[in-house]
Amino acid sequence: MDLITANELTKVLKVNDNTLRRYVEKGSLPPPIRVGVKRYWTKSDLIQFFEARREKLLG
Repeated sequence: MDLITANELTKVLKVNDNTLRRYVEKGSLPPPIRVGVKRYWTKSDLIQFFEARREKLLG
């Protein structure tokens, strides 16, 4: 299982941490896996999430 940290995801998406948190709150990103105060996403969860959103938008 490949994990992506919040810091890595902010760099990939080119957003700051507050924006990342808002994306999760709005449902624009799947919820992270929390370990203490650290947040992680699995690559597979992110890929599935974005593919589903793309299909929904494109029909």
